[in-house]
Amino acid sequence: MKLLDFLFENEEQDQDNSSGLRRIKNIALFTKETPIEQVETALENLSNYGQYKSYQQNVDVNIQQEKAKFFGPTGGPNVKVAKAKQDWNNSDDKWRKLKAQDIGSRTDLDITGWEDLSFDELPKEARRYNIFYPISTKDTLDKLIASLSGKAEILTWVEEDGLLVFPRKMNKNIPGDDTLEKVLRTVMDNAGISDYVITKKEEIDTEEPSSTKTEPEKPSIPSYNLTTTPDGSNLTIDDAEELQDELEYKVPELDPKSSTLKIKIIPSKQNPDNAILQISGFKSNKERSNIQQKVQNAINKLFENKLKRTFQVRAGIIK
Repeated sequence: MKLLDFLFENEEQDQDNSSGLRRIKNIALFTKETPIEQVETALENLSNYGQYKSYQQNVDVNIQQEKAKFFGPTGGPNVKVAKAKQDWNNSDDKWRKLKAQDIGSRTDLDITGWEDLSFDELPKEARRYNIFYPISTKDTLDKLIASLSGKAEILTWVEEDGLLVFPRKMNKNIPGDDTLEKVLRTVMDNAGISDYVITKKEEIDTEEPSSTKTEPEKPSIPSYNLTTTPDGSNLTIDDAEELQDELEYKVPELDPKSSTLKIKIIPSKQNPDNAILQISGFKSNKERSNIQQKVQNAINKLFENKLKRTFQVRAGIIK
């Protein structure tokens, strides 16, 4: 069969109940003249994704950590100012320059040489919480993602017979075929590739069909990532290991002997001493919300006990 005949053949889904074989359609992309290598280069360029840049945060846990650092913590002005000071004084010149450029783009302040100053040496206006931290919008989030990610990891594909195939099971962060097609069209158009064709490639799955009716694919529930301690400081590897032991003991749903949820420690890409404590495997948003509340309660209790012990040591009550 000729390739173009295959591309434009009937795309109706078939199912052979007698053999137990299912025919699955995966999104595929084909270009008539543009080399595949050029198409893959376009797919790896984050700037080509336009309005879909934000999907990068679904596959890069480091963005979640930097997002919280860039836009600030939850809480009142005092909490935000304290965190701003800590972040500024503990960050390298690259991060300080990025933050200074952000502040400069929203004010008339001269940001020259800010990366060499401590937080208390910054202009008074720059130290205000609502100036230091921008409002999180799609535009500001996209700019942050672009500054942190050089290579797009939004889509995953394999090459088959001159086609680039985007299996649904490898692209679950994209909600539905229609959105996946829109992402592909956006990338190709922004890259100036016009001779492309998007279709659905058929593959055979040997799984026994449970019903002749196709069930809609359930969206994956995002993981719950912990990156800071209750006092706003960055979570270290030691903190994460202690928290993991505490949570597995105090929260029954996280007991590794019986739980289907996964809890793991991911070292930070920016600072190997810091970490992300990630909880994943939620079956519903309700379950995620419930676990999040229990985790926060356990962490707050642990932190409260630590503070009490610190005060008792200082007061000489205990050693």
